[in-house]
Amino acid sequence: MSEVELHTMRNRLEHGKLNKAQRGELFLHAPVGYVKAADGKLALDPDEQVREAIHLLFDKYIDLGSIHATFRYLREHDIKLGIRPISGPSRGQLEWRTPSRVFVSAILRNPTYAGAYTYGRFPVDRKRQHAGAKRAIRFAPMEEWQVLLQNKFPGYISWEQYLENRERARQNRTTMTTRGS
Repeated sequence: MSEVELHTMRNRLEHGKLNKAQRGELFLHAPVGYVKAADGKLALDPDEQVREAIHLLFDKYIDLGSIHATFRYLREHDIKLGIRPISGPSRGQLEWRTPSRVFVSAILRNPTYAGAYTYGRFPVDRKRQHAGAKRAIRFAPMEEWQVLLQNKFPGYISWEQYLENRERARQNRTTMTTRGS
């Protein structure tokens, strides 16, 4: 195949992916606390303990005010989160794992938990990718997300609560314009 054909095929695949995302139908895997239903949509995990653990995580973040304090609370009280692996021998089966700080942060910052479908939160920087950079993915601000569909599926928190959590996490960073935690 020529370079032009490869380029054309890649563009067609990317456009197809974007079209599916704009309909809110592109799911690679379900986040913790959700399962992929038979119709291809996301649904809350059928296990009540899994749902309660996620609700507790969000409630503690609201009470304690920082991601690190929430993580510490979960560790001190030996609270595990129900995870369904996406690969391996126990694929799709419920496993209880102690969360890491990064994992807690990822859950709290994920708009899926507010019932929103998003696409384009982590775009690939093609220049960095071709330069051989270790991290070619960057975090895009909300204004740059390619797709944002609110109330697409059931959420653990409201969209307003998600925005408040996001702002609180931003304010907890120590910079010249924020107060820090």
